Amino acid sequence: VENLSKENEVVNPDNLNTIKKGIGYLCHNFRPSDCNKWVVALDRNFDPNRKKSNGGNGKSILFEALKSVMFTADVDGTEFVKNRSDKFAFAKVNASTELVFIDDANKDFDWKRLYSRTTGSFMVRKATKDPFYIPKSEAPKICVSSNFPIPDDDPSTLRRTYLIEVSDFYWNELSQNNLTPKDIHGGKWIADKGEGEGFWDNDDWNAFYRYIWECIALYLKEGLPVQIEVSPNQVRSRLLCLMANIDEKDELLDFFVEKLNDYAKSDKDIFSELFYRQLRKQFQYLPNRVTNSKLMEWFKQVGQSYGLIINEDTNSNLRQARLLNSKGQ
Repeated sequence: VENLSKENEVVNPDNLNTIKKGIGYLCHNFRPSDCNKWVVALDRNFDPNRKKSNGGNGKSILFEALKSVMFTADVDGTEFVKNRSDKFAFAKVNASTELVFIDDANKDFDWKRLYSRTTGSFMVRKATKDPFYIPKSEAPKICVSSNFPIPDDDPSTLRRTYLIEVSDFYWNELSQNNLTPKDIHGGKWIADKGEGEGFWDNDDWNAFYRYIWECIALYLKEGLPVQIEVSPNQVRSRLLCLMANIDEKDELLDFFVEKLNDYAKSDKDIFSELFYRQLRKQFQYLPNRVTNSKLMEWFKQVGQSYGLIINEDTNSNLRQARLLNSKGQ
């Protein structure tokens, strides 16, 4: 878990705290009625050119390990695609299930299918049987692993999300040193039940259980935050993914942020014509397919992500007399 929390090869205490509380939440049946969430593990670093992360960073290993303490039902995340309905996706869930692990959610993952199952009763359909509902107080909690960023344009999705960002420690070890998690951890598979060489002994399991109880205690003491907590790196990676086909995407994003702050401080109405003129002057080699409307769309999304909301009037001018943050203040 500390390896998953590393930033520039050093454990980030905030990231560590976030992951531990997520583990505690998933491994305990307590669920406050005003803070029911699904837990999503994403790689902290995305490759904007691929619009996804590399994977192989230990997200699935983390959730697989929890099967040792929770009754878990596995669900294939690639089946949850928008406009495609699999009525029996949760067929493995039963009344005793405590945790549902959705692995490898893709870029078209339909998050709305989890809404009612997270904040209400959990409906299960099985072939040749009538659907049944697990009451909200007894419903399993949901964890999801994905190599794609969560869309930040849907408040309902973000409100239900508890985000765990994992480092690229294991990916780097594999790609640079050809070391697998087993190699790194004493030649043993993590939380894999079995006997003999390569499996945990009693001391390993006792240490594992103690760590789980420590995470549970942290969750019960502090709870989960009401709003999603996203690192600056995650925000920037998401925005760069929007501009993946632009060679100067890093410079363009910095330009957007700079202008948003300049316009906010000016206390004047800023017209879109000025914005386009300034941008085109600095980025003379943008592809022709990048229209002004596309640039404005990106500009608004950057503003939304950084809490600098663009107030656009009916004449498509940027009215920046006063910018509002994400809380409307």
